[in-house]
Order: sequence, then structure tokens, then C-alpha cells
Amino acid sequence: MILNHDVYRMPIGGKGVAMVDARDIAEVAAIELIRRDRAETALPIETINVVGPDTLTGEAVAAIWSEVLGRPIAYGDDDPGGFEANMATFMPK
Repeated sequence: MILNHDVYRMPIGGKGVAMVDARDIAEVAAIELIRRDRAETALPIETINVVGPDTLTGEAVAAIWSEVLGRPIAYGDDDPGGFEANMATFMPK
């Protein structure tokens, strides 16, 4: 949708989300696995909250894409219907 239609359709809204790059998640997981492997005794199960440095709204993400691609990218809207319709074109039901 972004490359072919200049629209960012993921309905993340005005409150925003703290996005995290998959490589950062992998790094946190690797560090924790190594730490657990090197521990002298079993470590308790923990939950590690991984969040991005910024909370991004749909409009903010569209602006980032606009800057990266050098052309205007619009934010679709906050209605999940368009996003779901787009996903249905290539994802299994």
C-alpha cells in the first residue's frame, strides 16, 4: 500500500504505539539467552518489556515514510476496515 498507493493503512490511531525493530527484539533475546546459559543456577522466569524510544501515531508514521521515500504518504485512517480488507487480499482467512 505504501509503495504502490502512497497510503499507510495500519490503523494505529492518534494515541500511537511504541514500535520496536525486530533486530532489537532479537538482540534482547540473545543477550538474555546468553545470560541464562552462563548463570550458575537456574534463573526465575521473567517478562522483559521491550518498547521503542518514541510513541508514534499513524500520522507520524506516514510522515516518516514520506521523508524516507521523498514523496507524500497519507495516513489511511483509524478505521480497521480498510486495513482488514487490504490484509485479506494476501493473508489467509
